[in-house]
Amino acid sequence: LGILHSEQDRAKNALDEAVADSSDGEPVAIDWLAANVNDCARLQEKASEVLESAVDELVSQSKLGDDAHGAEILREQLENLYTKYTEQATVSTSYIASVIMYYDLQSVFEGLFLPAWESSTSSGMSTVAATYRDYFEDLRTWLPEYFFCKLCRQCFEQVVVRYVEDLVTHARLGKRPFKDPEAAAQSIRSDRKEIFDFFSEYKEELEQAGIRPPKMSIEERVEVLEWISVVFEKVPTVVINQSIDVEDLSSVEEVNRLTRAMGCEGVAALVQLCPEGHKMNGEERVELLEALKSAKYIHTEKYTLGAEEGEEGRFMLGLREESGKKSFLSSAVARAKKLRGR
Repeated sequence: LGILHSEQDRAKNALDEAVADSSDGEPVAIDWLAANVNDCARLQEKASEVLESAVDELVSQSKLGDDAHGAEILREQLENLYTKYTEQATVSTSYIASVIMYYDLQSVFEGLFLPAWESSTSSGMSTVAATYRDYFEDLRTWLPEYFFCKLCRQCFEQVVVRYVEDLVTHARLGKRPFKDPEAAAQSIRSDRKEIFDFFSEYKEELEQAGIRPPKMSIEERVEVLEWISVVFEKVPTVVINQSIDVEDLSSVEEVNRLTRAMGCEGVAALVQLCPEGHKMNGEERVELLEALKSAKYIHTEKYTLGAEEGEEGRFMLGLREESGKKSFLSSAVARAKKLRGR
């Protein structure tokens, strides 16, 4: 056991050093990370076979005597060993997803929500789909099935969350409003379709990783993009005397759902990407926030992004800590920043 624990520590240190060395701008090689996943998965499997057999043999030969407590301690140590192998493989899998997102796809996401995107002359999500398709063809053969399924889910989650968060960041940085919000809504719908169509090709893998009804489905997970499209379409239609009718806007079902999913501040930021919203003064913005807060529970049917009663913003803060543990997305973002030396 001591030798195996030492080998685990060596592998973990090698991964940490590789990530640290990547701070100069060069990412950790994906084939190396995939090999790390395979090594951990195989060691876990072999350790399980060999050590469980050894414990059974010791017990059967009474070398542990009637010391049930001693046997239990040994089994707990074995479980700890297996868990660490799995954790190491999971971390490496997460790094793979982060390398693809924050290196290969960085320039694609930086090009979203600009004039070319708004006019539909730039198709960023088709590039995203093509990049993932190329990687997945190799990674399907490189990774054990369990971890390939986890990778598919992590990539899917990252794409949706980053898309929405980059859009809100675009608004909060005071970028120019969309010239034509309805055209922007159609571009978002086009991107939603690209994301949905591509990841639907991996429906079986995503279901194995937990993206499945009744709790969640691929379509439900990308539905947030439809709600955002409705916001951009609705804002120009609720303008009275050059001011947004915040009560009318906040009563729209999709706006309520979006508020539950990403919080009042997030929705208010999106509204400011419309020319009418961009002109709001501080008082008008406060009125909008209050209207969104008051109306967000009008529609009480199941919300597909996982927010519970009394909670908001779990999608946008998919990245926040829950129950004292960091979510995958929170960890992925932290790892990505470390990978990029930020």
